[in-house]
Amino acid sequence: QFNEYTDAMPVRHIMEAVLGTRIARDRKLQELIAFFEFGDCLRKKYSKLSGGQKQRFTIIMVMMQEAALTFYDEVTSGLDFETRQRLVEKLVEWYRGKRESFLMVSHYYEELDQLAQKLLILDRGLVLDYGPKEELFRKYCGRAVIVVNHCEENEKLLSGFRRLAAPAHLIALSCESAETERKITDLLQENDVNYKRSNNDIEILYTNAKAAKGGNSDAE
Repeated sequence: QFNEYTDAMPVRHIMEAVLGTRIARDRKLQELIAFFEFGDCLRKKYSKLSGGQKQRFTIIMVMMQEAALTFYDEVTSGLDFETRQRLVEKLVEWYRGKRESFLMVSHYYEELDQLAQKLLILDRGLVLDYGPKEELFRKYCGRAVIVVNHCEENEKLLSGFRRLAAPAHLIALSCESAETERKITDLLQENDVNYKRSNNDIEILYTNAKAAKGGNSDAE
């Protein structure tokens, strides 16, 4: 969002000049423009674009480069949830089966859930663990986790089950077996409590890896 380009021409001409191609003749560029819903912005001057539009403008040009390794640093910041999800899906689709790779920095755990196959877990510069996401999840969390909002009623209701470390606003329960999971979900449904079941929740995984290594268990 913080690049600066001339206002002497519409952004479509800036895009074509930087990329060395013509939009009308470049199907790949046309697809990216359509995906990011940037077509209506092509006639605007750069200074007239919103922050999100400037961000999409830059992403389109970056994705056109097909570099061997591309770093996306907080690439979805400032976007709504649905647009973030679509962008991550597009990144996965774009790089699937190609020799090029990308590295993505994000504070949105749901994006990491969607992207990551292997995890390198760091805490204050120290390596806590490394390996396939599924193996690390079973190691620190069990077969699955059930997550509910933290409140006094849920504390009492779930007091008989094994608790995992979790952010202060959540209660996370370990499901070591299908029977344990059934007991928990039956109890929650009987008491009309909303819950989320997961076997790849990276936020809970990270929190419990820190707790196991003696670190602060509060997720950052």
